[in-house]
Amino acid sequence: MLIVSEAPLHGEGLVLRLSTEPDIQVVGHVDSIQAALPKVTAGLTDIVLIDVAPTLDNFDRLDTAIRTGLEAQIVALEDVACDGDVVGWIESGVVGVVDRCGSAQELRSVLSSVSRGELLCSPAVARALLCCLRARARDGRAPEMTERLTPREREVLSLMNRGLSNKAVASELGLQLPTVKNHVRNIFDKMGVHSRAEAIARTLSLEDRP
Repeated sequence: MLIVSEAPLHGEGLVLRLSTEPDIQVVGHVDSIQAALPKVTAGLTDIVLIDVAPTLDNFDRLDTAIRTGLEAQIVALEDVACDGDVVGWIESGVVGVVDRCGSAQELRSVLSSVSRGELLCSPAVARALLCCLRARARDGRAPEMTERLTPREREVLSLMNRGLSNKAVASELGLQLPTVKNHVRNIFDKMGVHSRAEAIARTLSLEDRP
């Protein structure tokens, strides 16, 4: 894991805290998304925990990095009371959001689920997502529909929405794991999203519409 924090003391504190976890190996701490790219592209890390300001520049930097081949899983620390910032990170490609005011147990749980290819969403994060998506729907900016999905892709998406990993989806549907991964990639392409979290957020917004 790599820590990205604009506040050196906070970043060093995260490194010290997470280094005590037996199943986490922290490879270091950098102060910006740009500084993280060389370490990530060199294959030195699987998960990046980012604790930076939710600015448009940072959203764009992360989105660009993911679009150009950044393969690490990204988790953001954010104040979930700021609904728009939570959605901004998800739209930029993060696979998890942890409340900056949450507990160490919540952080460990989210990081553990991400390492297994699953999505764990706390009630506070779920509330923030729904509030923002409802507002967008009222403003006429509802997420795009999912009519392009095949029946099988809809089944996979439904299980993803329940928090199942690719492996669990394969077991549930009696499919091979590579087949499920292909379905997930097709779902992302057709929905115009880059992560499970964003796909689930868009699906929730559709279900919430009258």
